[in-house]
Amino acid sequence: MRLTVGKKTSAILMTVLLLGIGGAIVLATQLFTSDMIGLLKKDTLDVSALLAGRMQAEMRVLAERAQFLGAASLEEFRYPEDRLAFLNRGFSNDTRHIALSLYRRSGAVFEPEWRILHPEVKQLHRLATADIDSLDKSAPLDFESLSGGKVDFRVATLKGGLPVLRIAIPLVKAADSSTKDVLVIDVNQERLAAVFSESTQMTTFLLDRHGIVLGSSDPKAIPLGTDLSASAIAKAVLKSTLPAGQIDYTDFANARQMAGHRQVGFAGLTIISQVPAERALVAAKKLQRRTIFLGAAFLFLTLGLGLSFSRSLTSRIALLGAAAERIRTGDFSARIKTKESKDGRIVGDEIHTFTATFNQMAQGLSEREKMRQLIEKFHNKEVADKLLSGNLQLRGDRLDAVVLFSDLRDFTMMSETTDPERIVAILNRYLSSMVDIIIKHGGIVDKYVGDSIMAVWGVPEPSERDAENAVFACLDMRRALAKLNAEFIQEKLEPLKMGMALNSGPLIAGTIGSEERMEYTVIGDTVNTASRIEGLTKVFGTDLLISESVQRAVSSKFLFEPIENVAIRGKQEAANVYKVGGYFKSNQQPVLVETPYSSWPKNEEVAKRLQNRS
Repeated sequence: MRLTVGKKTSAILMTVLLLGIGGAIVLATQLFTSDMIGLLKKDTLDVSALLAGRMQAEMRVLAERAQFLGAASLEEFRYPEDRLAFLNRGFSNDTRHIALSLYRRSGAVFEPEWRILHPEVKQLHRLATADIDSLDKSAPLDFESLSGGKVDFRVATLKGGLPVLRIAIPLVKAADSSTKDVLVIDVNQERLAAVFSESTQMTTFLLDRHGIVLGSSDPKAIPLGTDLSASAIAKAVLKSTLPAGQIDYTDFANARQMAGHRQVGFAGLTIISQVPAERALVAAKKLQRRTIFLGAAFLFLTLGLGLSFSRSLTSRIALLGAAAERIRTGDFSARIKTKESKDGRIVGDEIHTFTATFNQMAQGLSEREKMRQLIEKFHNKEVADKLLSGNLQLRGDRLDAVVLFSDLRDFTMMSETTDPERIVAILNRYLSSMVDIIIKHGGIVDKYVGDSIMAVWGVPEPSERDAENAVFACLDMRRALAKLNAEFIQEKLEPLKMGMALNSGPLIAGTIGSEERMEYTVIGDTVNTASRIEGLTKVFGTDLLISESVQRAVSSKFLFEPIENVAIRGKQEAANVYKVGGYFKSNQQPVLVETPYSSWPKNEEVAKRLQNRS
């Protein structure tokens, strides 16, 4: 049975459907992972919101109690010891407190007015007032912010490693609205850490508005007092204008974290709850490993089928590509082997059929290229392209063009006295040299008539420089003939003499003949006149004459000698023709191009004529 590309494609589609099952499993894994990440992100937000509420309550209780005591301290007492006794009683009710201090502004600085230590904490940790005084140096308060009415926080450590959270609250304003008195309450940080104990699955910490860690569920990983202002999470949180949000970031240890944040609503504090993405995706990775194992089984199956199928295609396609490249570079002999049955049918699928068609195309291109090369021996490339394209019809186009007729002098007499083989060799050398020059200057050789050449410029596409190119071609033909004659003389052969004529004007360019045999040529009075002017070169002793229409087109570029009122056969009125002796360079210096048998004047006469011309 012939295995066609269609059947192969069907087999691949069935394989793809089977692989689709594996794809569905992978998709399910991705959805599970996505859902799990979504739930964990929601958990970070929920935990942050819960802790923010608890922290807000704790902070407000501490602040309100401190403010009450501070305000009470400003009341009038009969005796100073009564004030301290009252403050001690109110302060000692809460063991979270370590110390309570009042700072009063004195000029540009704040100095402690009084300070009270919690008696139980003082006894338990063997603290003295000097220990609290030392905090002013180890954890100095931001009195500039306090002067503006903002609450300030600082984290410090007392002797024995007791962690302290210092909360500075503006208490009394002066007449200029600046803060006069500041109440500072030093709180046992270990008591506040109990707020974070509920977040066992996450790392939670408290940031102030400067990015300093005031509380942490894992002090070893995130120590108290750590400045996180440069971290990605702190930057995002401190810039955020929203009360809550979720951020994925990479921490300083290059670990991926999913974090939720919530503003406490007190003094710019923010709770952040985070969980490592690696830990969060443990379950997803287990499922992913299973799906990868299953997918790998499908993958190996696909690879086996795909390789088998691709080899059957790519090997032939590679051969086709290599053969096409050879054809592109001009090697039309490229062929690809195909298998055929006894009855001549191609064995294999559509690729093999295409290969056979490719070989037929290459054969056709080879034959076409041979035809092109053959046609270009008789016509120029543009005409050959039209012939091969099949666009040429039995019709003509009216064009303005320049026609050249060139003929050898006394060649008929030479033919009668010289061997035919030698005559053909001489003529071929002459024609090869002249035709190369004509083609070089953009001309088209229309036909040969014995030893005569008919060429044309401006067919099938006219150009503004057709006349100029034609005259330069004639001058180069003059030079080429002189060089060729020097070779003939060395070979003891008779030198050749040539006559050339140029005429320009309207003519008909097209295909002439019948449907069975046609020829692309030019006809018209312009062509006939060029032929008759060429015959006058014998009369006026020159090898080149041009008509007045050609001379007008190139009058400023060549050296001319006019011959006026010349009778041209077939014309009722006399015409002017011109000998051409050379050309002008770009700097108007004349260049004489002489022929040995012309009557063109010598260089000194040219100088005189140029003087008269100027």
